[in-house]
Parts: sequence; C-alpha cells; structure tokens
Amino acid sequence: RNFLKQRIGKYVFALIGLILLLSLSTIRPVFIVLFGEEIYLEAIGYDPHDPFRGEYVQIGYVDEIIPFDYLDDEINLENVYEELDGETLYISFVKSGEYHRVREVSLIKPAGLYIKASFEYLHWEYDEELGEGSEVGIVVSYSLDRFYVPEGTGISLEDAIREGNAYSVIKLYKGNGVLTDLRLK
Repeated sequence: RNFLKQRIGKYVFALIGLILLLSLSTIRPVFIVLFGEEIYLEAIGYDPHDPFRGEYVQIGYVDEIIPFDYLDDEINLENVYEELDGETLYISFVKSGEYHRVREVSLIKPAGLYIKASFEYLHWEYDEELGEGSEVGIVVSYSLDRFYVPEGTGISLEDAIREGNAYSVIKLYKGNGVLTDLRLK
C-alpha cells in the first residue's frame, strides 16, 4: 500500500504526458485541414488490405513522374541522382482546368502553392528502335499515398482509379499536405 502511494504521482505524470503527446500529434493535420488551400490531383492506384487497419486505396499521382523540363535551372542535370538524393524537394503547382499540375521542382522554397516531396528514383524510358534506355525524369513521393475506405468499397473505387476516373483532394499549408478525400470524376 505504501509502495503504491509513493509511485502514484509518477503514474499520473506518465499518463498525462502520454495524453499530451497523442494530442499534439493531431494538431498539425487538423490545422492543415482547417487553414490549408485545397488542390485536386489526378489519382492512379490499387486496393490493398491491411489486416490491422482495414481496407484502403493505395494512391499514386499522375504528376509523381516529373520530366527533367520541370526541374529548376539550379539543379544540375548531369548529376541529378546525387543532387536530389536525400534532399527535400519543393514542388509548386499551377491550376490547369479542374486539376493542379506541377509547375516546377526546386530545392528552394517557392512562393505560392507548393508541397514538400522526396526524390524516389530516376524514371527511364526504353527506345526499341535504338535498343537503349535513357533517363527522362524523376519520380517523387508526396507521402500522401493511403486513403482508408469502408470495408467492401475499395474494389469499386479501385476500378474507377484504374480507368482514370478519380482524383484526390489535398489540403496544403506551407508545404505540408493532408489527403482529405478521394472523389470520382
């Protein structure tokens, strides 16, 4: 009994700390959703299942493969891999019709609408006539690739995505993004 009285303060302090830590981890996404600017990106993807988290749609974006033409002039195209590997990329967008498209990729934070991304790998295309491949762009990750759906609805959503009939709704605030919805065209 005396042992419990001596330790109760430590247990209460640990419990309050845990609650504060969990609360703080939700503040940033909520802030982005409330105050961020909404953009629409065309989505591609498939429907996996996680036994612990449920059914979700694994989302890719049409603009995840970015041609070298969109890279800032400051980026050395001779050593793209070495220059971009491990760096934070700032991808600025421009609205084109109903959707947003990549305007430029830079290593410097731009003005206007942008998202932070990471370099994944170089994109190659193979020319059958020449019998060789060449680097034509980069593949980036926006880290907005999972959208959880109610059980049983993922397959119909996956079909729409494969047919090119879906887009993602993303809220952006100071380069940080939150995937808020996946909609059908």
